[in-house]
Amino acid sequence: MVFRWKQLQFAYKEGISLVTTMQSRLTALTDAATLLGVFMVGALVATMVNVQVSWAPSIGDVTMNMQNNIDMILPKLLPAAIVGGVYWLLGKKNMTSTRAIFIVLIICVVLSALGVISK
Repeated sequence: MVFRWKQLQFAYKEGISLVTTMQSRLTALTDAATLLGVFMVGALVATMVNVQVSWAPSIGDVTMNMQNNIDMILPKLLPAAIVGGVYWLLGKKNMTSTRAIFIVLIICVVLSALGVISK
């Protein structure tokens, strides 16, 4: 029991010195964890968010495939733009995540009904 008490005091002293003397290293570790989190969100957006543009305008006898043109510029550009728009929307005053979800659902239903997007 005495060993446990001495070990607790030693661990408390060392923990305080770690936080006070190594604050710059802890800040670097926190920044690295933040960067990893942003990277993982980007990877999830690229794999989980799927939006296909079904709008194909006809110019004379040629039908342009808009989804193919967007994918040639930058693959997964549309899902990234949608997620960026939702992040921007969540940064607005009086915007909750529930409201943002309903706004996205309404926009998706309207655009799908108009035949602009599919999936």
